[in-house]
Amino acid sequence: MAALTECEVEIVPMRGGKDAILKNLLQEVESMKQQ
Repeated sequence: MAALTECEVEIVPMRGGKDAILKNLLQEVESMKQQ
């Protein structure tokens, strides 16, 4: 999962910008907490 997240962080800035990255990371953290 860590590798996937790193790839997303590399790719997302081209499309959505930093706001998209922050939202994505927050969702990742919340999903990890629930598991």
